[in-house]
Amino acid sequence: MRINFKNYNKLSLVIMLGLLTRVIAIFYYADTKLDNEWGILLNNLYDHGILSYRSFNGNLISTAFMPPLYVYFLFAIKLVTPESVEFVTIVLLVQIILSTFSIFFFYKLSNFFFSSNWSIINSLLL
Repeated sequence: MRINFKNYNKLSLVIMLGLLTRVIAIFYYADTKLDNEWGILLNNLYDHGILSYRSFNGNLISTAFMPPLYVYFLFAIKLVTPESVEFVTIVLLVQIILSTFSIFFFYKLSNFFFSSNWSIINSLLL
């Protein structure tokens, strides 16, 4: 199997461009706090140990109101984040890292079905 380094140079350029645009977008358009549904779900899970959005007669009721995987993702980050660090900033940085990795994985998947140049174009559109 022959490795074409020219395509990996193009791919690294696409990944860096994706990383740069994500950082710029977060700098200008990102949330500054976790509020509304996600904040309520996360706080109830962190403080009371139950995934709950509403309470009835003072008791929290388990819910499937919102998709739970994202709340557990936030919960895992909150467990390892010190109180002195801005929580939303850490969440946004983790999301940037994961979405940047997704460019590479999408390229590899696309490269399985299409040519390498077309896969780079597809990855650029991701």
